[in-house]
Amino acid sequence: MAGQTGRHPTTGKVSRDVREQTRNVLERIKLILEAAGTSMENVLTVTTHLTKREDLAAYNEEYAKYFPTNKPARTMVEVMLNSPELLVEITVTAGIPD
Repeated sequence: MAGQTGRHPTTGKVSRDVREQTRNVLERIKLILEAAGTSMENVLTVTTHLTKREDLAAYNEEYAKYFPTNKPARTMVEVMLNSPELLVEITVTAGIPD
């Protein structure tokens, strides 16, 4: 799956809040996975790009709501994204059950 950004899944708007952007990214990913016949429970790896290190705690709190028990392997890096309003981008790899 290509990286998903914090744009709202239906409106495309971008919040200035990393919590809302994280929720938007994970909701977009959830929809894509469901369309592919899988779910968040089958996510194996997560790669996260954050633009601000100080957003890490807020990001982690939102992220934990989507992976309460199934903790995929995760890589996180601090980067500059293509648009200055984007605070987070996430890419996942998930298995598809038989």
